[in-house]
Amino acid sequence: MNKYANWFACSCGVILLTVSTLKFFGLTTPAEFWLLNDPVFKIKNQTLYSIAALLELCAAGCLLLPQSSRYKLWLASYFGANFLAYRLAVLTLADTDRCACLGHIGLMSRFTPAFERFLLWGLAGWMLLGALVFLIVTNRIIEPTCAAVLGSLEDGGVRQSEKSKPSYDRNC
Repeated sequence: MNKYANWFACSCGVILLTVSTLKFFGLTTPAEFWLLNDPVFKIKNQTLYSIAALLELCAAGCLLLPQSSRYKLWLASYFGANFLAYRLAVLTLADTDRCACLGHIGLMSRFTPAFERFLLWGLAGWMLLGALVFLIVTNRIIEPTCAAVLGSLEDGGVRQSEKSKPSYDRNC
């Protein structure tokens, strides 16, 4: 199961790498869009997308490099939750249904607004829900439960020197 969790984390890393690359390329295009304020954070789009692209690039590097799969899954779920929260905020606060989440290049693309919404919601859902599913599944498979640990302690799975120590509260 860990192998699949790592593959999933790598797919999230590729998503973040692609999105950050689109934002970086978009920043190089001269456009009035970069001088406007973001409807959610109320700062210039150029500043916001520069920061977001750097954070996404760093996260993509962490997801693509060999790390603990648990760490990668938490990182993917964090970015997925942030994408979803930003999309919800744009829907409620912005006067347009188009999101500049992919940067200026995403706005210049020939995607229909419906396909763009589907794509962005799908990517955010993939990252958040997929990571949460893997966290739940790998937690049940890899990590022993509290009852299993206590059961092995009571069955004599402890060395004699540890049995003579005073007992403490054994709640996990």
